Amino acid sequence: MRPTVFRQTTQRSIVGIAGAALLSLVGFGHSASAQPATQNRLSLQDALQFALRRNPNTLLQQQQVVASRGLLLQAESQFDPVASISSARTRDMRALRQDEITALQLGGVFVRDQATDTTTHRLGVDKTLVNGMAVGVGFSITGTDDSMQRVAGIPNQTSGRLSFSLKVPLLKNAGAETVGAQVAASEAELAASLLDLLHTSSLTVRNTAIAYWNTVAKRTRLDIALAAETRAITLVDEMRKLISADQLPAAEIELVIASRTEKTAARVAAEQALVDARHALARQLGFSGSEMAALPVPADPLPSYNGRKIDAVEHVDRLIRSALARRADLDAGRKRELAGKHRVTAARDNLKPQLDFNLNVSYTGLAEGAAVTAFDRAYSSNRVGPSFTGSLSLQWPFNNSLARGNLLSQSASQDARIVQLHDLEASIVSNVSAQASSLKGSVEQLVEGKEAVKRYAVTLQNQLTRRRLGSATLLDVINVEDRLNNALLNEVQLQQNYANAIVQLRFELGYLVHQQDDRYDVRIADLLSPEFQPRE
Repeated sequence: MRPTVFRQTTQRSIVGIAGAALLSLVGFGHSASAQPATQNRLSLQDALQFALRRNPNTLLQQQQVVASRGLLLQAESQFDPVASISSARTRDMRALRQDEITALQLGGVFVRDQATDTTTHRLGVDKTLVNGMAVGVGFSITGTDDSMQRVAGIPNQTSGRLSFSLKVPLLKNAGAETVGAQVAASEAELAASLLDLLHTSSLTVRNTAIAYWNTVAKRTRLDIALAAETRAITLVDEMRKLISADQLPAAEIELVIASRTEKTAARVAAEQALVDARHALARQLGFSGSEMAALPVPADPLPSYNGRKIDAVEHVDRLIRSALARRADLDAGRKRELAGKHRVTAARDNLKPQLDFNLNVSYTGLAEGAAVTAFDRAYSSNRVGPSFTGSLSLQWPFNNSLARGNLLSQSASQDARIVQLHDLEASIVSNVSAQASSLKGSVEQLVEGKEAVKRYAVTLQNQLTRRRLGSATLLDVINVEDRLNNALLNEVQLQQNYANAIVQLRFELGYLVHQQDDRYDVRIADLLSPEFQPRE
């Protein structure tokens, strides 16, 4: 009679285990609902918003944009008008010659030296034009008080001068293409840094989404491991009761204890994996060490496959063309190549000698006896002009090592940028093709993984029936349940791979982040759907 009792009681135990397993199967994909309703939840959208605001890489790139704006301002400063104001007063003392002293004494004047006081005020504005020419305008007033002139009855002399200057470079620094090269290069660098910010935001979205899905998957795998451990513990307890009731031999418990031990170890590993995943997600969100422990529980489940055909591979050529047109990092590389061209142009221009034509035109006035502050009288009284001064100046360094070295350095840097740009283009082409294939493969694996779970669930039921009939052993049932448990875990991994494949392909295509004016938007639906409309 003992074998009959054994089969009946064992059947009740295994049916309980199978029921729990099937409940776990039915609840797969909704494990987050097992958390208390009062616990804070973190949606994928909230996670991405956190990351875009606080991720260190994004914050650093924002500062790089600010720095690029500063460099552009520095480059533009060479064309800023420069105002200059000066004021000076001098006294010049000169000892008179003996003949001058004798002549003055004959006239009743007894002095032995001459004192000349000169006061000068000047206001000027100079500006370098984008074509390299430099223009300037200045007004100066000079008052002179001479002791010898006073003896002769001549009042102090106050003169005003209005002058215009023009400097025309004839070789070096001539033309807007060379003079404005640094500004053009800085403008291209600023545009590149803004594109880098867009690309960094895309990287942040990609990495955050992958970290989020990893946390969701690790939590789901922990739920599966906990359910398996609970079933194993329940079976051990029931087996001990049956052994205590002398309904089963004591040796039967070794198998179920070994199974429980394995499942406990798997649960511990799943707990640690979840801790690691949470920390990785917290780092992506820019959480500090003290904030990591308070990271809310992910609220969104892994995206599910809707059964529609994945045609990314069929459209891979169009997707590649779209990626080459949309990728922000590739566009940033093109901007930097343009900046390099401007720098090479400026460096080549520096090989030329400096030959400048200078022209100065001025008008002067004289007001005798007027104060040095009488600006209007000093210029308008007794005005004459114009006076002209023209000159040519040449500077020709024979070796010009500085310019030749700069050209060599800038040319090498430009060649390196071109190589990097071509390598990035090739990498994008390769990655888009590979990720399109990866997405299609992940879908096929996910479909097969789900089918395996269904088949193992049916097989477990069959083994339970065979066990009840005495044609299957307890080991057979445990083995099948372990396979079902592994299939559940594998299904979670495949679903995570599917979610990651969507994100990775959209990143490679440049579809993750959309720029609207100064805002960067992310469409959550894009992270859940494998359907692509190539944008040429």
